[in-house]
Amino acid sequence: MKKIIPAGAAGMFILLSACSVPSYYTEKEKDVPGNIESEWGEKVPLPSFNESSISRAQINEDEEGKPEELEIWYSDEEQDELLSYFQDAGNRHRYEEDYSTRLVYGIYSNDIHIILDYEAGDQMVYGAHDEVLSIGGRPVGRDIQSGPMIYTFQANGGTYAISYSEEARADTDVHREQIKAFLQNNG
Repeated sequence: MKKIIPAGAAGMFILLSACSVPSYYTEKEKDVPGNIESEWGEKVPLPSFNESSISRAQINEDEEGKPEELEIWYSDEEQDELLSYFQDAGNRHRYEEDYSTRLVYGIYSNDIHIILDYEAGDQMVYGAHDEVLSIGGRPVGRDIQSGPMIYTFQANGGTYAISYSEEARADTDVHREQIKAFLQNNG
């Protein structure tokens, strides 16, 4: 009987190892922050964008395979089905390999109106922005050229950049309130 237990344990280890391919979270979004924390290795506080649904969450890796950047893409409406290319596990795996990334959620809609980018550490250079605003008493860089409007700020030991599409860029008061609320509640 003693020989069966180690053999069974070894068999279970092999089975679990074979099943340890990346998980693709296509369930409801409520699990996305926990899944990001699990994949990133620590909690990354995220701003709230009311009336927006997460379409994609991915962690881009450095050359050593460690988390370097978090990207979350938001759309106006929740999608029920992954984009057809990403319904195939082989295609998801190829995408991850080609782009040195880990898909944490999606990829759903192509109709994206907000992209959140987070990088650990101090990546922000204030002189690189069109203007520096004070939002909630904190400096926030804003780029206002044509195309997306981008707000960049430091919080929680990292740099956040929020890009609003041309369609979403008109609501600057809403953008500032979202950023202000986030900064008031997070370091």
